[in-house]
Amino acid sequence: MTILQGMENLDNSLSREGPRAARRLPCDHAGCGAEAAHRAPKGREKLNEHYWFCLQHVREYNKNWNF
Repeated sequence: MTILQGMENLDNSLSREGPRAARRLPCDHAGCGAEAAHRAPKGREKLNEHYWFCLQHVREYNKNWNF
C-alpha cells in the first residue's frame, strides 16, 4: 500500500492543474471570458505561481515578458 493509493478519485475541481476538460476557468486578463488554457509565470520571483490566459492573451503576455 502506498500513500497515494485511493487518491486518484479525489475531487480536484479547484486545481488549475487538472485535466483540460475539468479546467473550464476564464482567462485572467481583465474583461476576457475565454477559456484559460495556457499558463504564464507571475514574475521572475514567482516562477511557481501562474496566471491563466486564453491563447490571445498568453501570446500578448509572453511578447512583453522580460526573459
